[in-house]
Amino acid sequence: MATIGNFDGVHRGHQAIIHQLSEASKAHRLPSTIILFEPQPKEYFADLKGVEPPLRLQRMSEKVRVLSRLGVDRVLCVHFSEPFRLFTREDFVEGFLVNRLGIKHLIVGDDFRFGHDRTGDFGFLTACAGRYKFDLESTPTVNWKGARISSTAVRNALTQDKLTLANSLLGRPFSLSGRVIHGRKLGRSLGFPTANIHHQRHRLPMTGVFLVEVYFISNHPEVHSPLSGVANLGYKPSIQGKSAASLEVHLLLPEGQSIDCYHHRVEVHFLKKIRDERKFDSLEALQRQVQDDIAAAKAAFSSQSLGQN
Repeated sequence: MATIGNFDGVHRGHQAIIHQLSEASKAHRLPSTIILFEPQPKEYFADLKGVEPPLRLQRMSEKVRVLSRLGVDRVLCVHFSEPFRLFTREDFVEGFLVNRLGIKHLIVGDDFRFGHDRTGDFGFLTACAGRYKFDLESTPTVNWKGARISSTAVRNALTQDKLTLANSLLGRPFSLSGRVIHGRKLGRSLGFPTANIHHQRHRLPMTGVFLVEVYFISNHPEVHSPLSGVANLGYKPSIQGKSAASLEVHLLLPEGQSIDCYHHRVEVHFLKKIRDERKFDSLEALQRQVQDDIAAAKAAFSSQSLGQN
């Protein structure tokens, strides 16, 4: 019982497929399986051409975590390599799906293409389903406000500074995750301690200062619910020599309260953008702006006015 795809972002279109897969899985009493590829095929071919691949919405671990929350039983990650790329469409169906995986029920889009030079299509799968005795279903197309929901649409919304739209397409807030590590402690010296999160991204889909909620992935003895915060995501142009993509969160804790976050893994949900990232002439100007950001964040969380970018 399986479906195949990149599932980058696990957006509302993907969620419809997962629901379809889960229903079929229950009916046939078989585990639901999602088949993914690493690297993603577009990344593999971009590398061959020496061009930059599309920006990823999720790292693999983030994707698997969301799929697990949606009730998927198994995730099969297939290494997309040169030998796999050269599979004929017959190799893919008979050798991979039938002989190696023992496929009983397959759900894919009617535009799904596979095999060397993308010669395999839904029509070929339909013929194979009869020959090899497995069931075949096509997936629904999910539209929102007249447009198809896709990973590309989510990516474009983020890069165009439309966080509310991106979150609507995802069906949940866009998020980044990582381990809290020691930084330069500049925020603490300015009076605003931050959690420096090692998100392992070289490219960011957006930058700026955001209202966020922070969830602890690893168990924390002091934290049992999401924490509100203000996050700076970007390249910190005011800090000399700081050029790597960074994510730092100031938690909006009650006065006098502190939490030791170091070495814990967290997931940061981006709710609303406060402002663009920009360079300040002095640390004093930066400090004043951070004070304003925190005041704006507290007011927004207090009034729950998080619906607009």
